[in-house]
Amino acid sequence: SLTVAIVVLTKLDDSPLASHHRDMLWRAFGVPVFEQVRGWDDAVIARECEVHDGLHIVESAAIPHLDNNELLVTQLTSIDDLIVRARTGLSAEIVVEHCECGNEAPRLRNLAPLGRKNAMAV
Repeated sequence: SLTVAIVVLTKLDDSPLASHHRDMLWRAFGVPVFEQVRGWDDAVIARECEVHDGLHIVESAAIPHLDNNELLVTQLTSIDDLIVRARTGLSAEIVVEHCECGNEAPRLRNLAPLGRKNAMAV
């Protein structure tokens, strides 16, 4: 089990962690790098798992949808300002299959700004 790692926080309205940035952090610090995605209210809505096979959705925080390859998100943590199927400007894949880490929550894979597929292969 890990004792030291770097956690990179990104927001839905920002660019996901790129593979070359992940590599630079690994070379600089020699520790695993994990990404967590925050919603518009800064609540964490997805966390990368230990096997780096996507970002597990925090099901109490968000519901992801795809529309013409664009990731839409319903954010459940923003009670005062309900956010339903908001556009993110990101392409993604939603995976519901079993994950090797044991977490059964759906995962986001291949988050990238629309038009730049595979900018991040998590």
